[in-house]
Amino acid sequence: MGFGVKWRQWVRCCVEFTRFSVFINGSATGYFKIKKVIRQGDPILSLLFLLVGEALAFMIRRAQEKGSLCGFQVKSNGPLLSHLQFAYDTLIFINADIEQVKNLRLILLSFEFFTGLKLNFAKSQIFGMGYDGNLSVFSSHMGCYSGVLPTTYLGFPLGDKCRGVANGKKWWTSSLKDYMVRLL
Repeated sequence: MGFGVKWRQWVRCCVEFTRFSVFINGSATGYFKIKKVIRQGDPILSLLFLLVGEALAFMIRRAQEKGSLCGFQVKSNGPLLSHLQFAYDTLIFINADIEQVKNLRLILLSFEFFTGLKLNFAKSQIFGMGYDGNLSVFSSHMGCYSGVLPTTYLGFPLGDKCRGVANGKKWWTSSLKDYMVRLL
């Protein structure tokens, strides 16, 4: 992502060389070094996750530019929307095409390899938005479940209420793609 060596060393120091002290009966004990590096709830974890999430976003955008993945346009002459990220949750929009599923799987496995983070495909879902075919072909290739619309995403309803693409009616837009992947 182009971060300089000095900046990467600073982050490494924050992660590897952190020492802690504990208050016992109102008095601080001596400092000790942790055995495991970052744990859930660590304040730096959110920042690091944002940086790593940006790497995934970059990989998805690059694949979209090369034509390996497709997004959809929210409005005519508007930008292509290929994914949405919020905290640890990601939505990826692609066509219902086995080649795009294979490309997405390759991107996600590459992401795992480069970052050392393991994606939980067992908690991930595939939804067909205006797609009447069998999603099990795609879900088995991705190693995840097929979801059913309508559903909720971050507490908001998500679905193709009027089956917009199939009926030619607008939902978000008439160019909304047929397929959506939700990664947790």
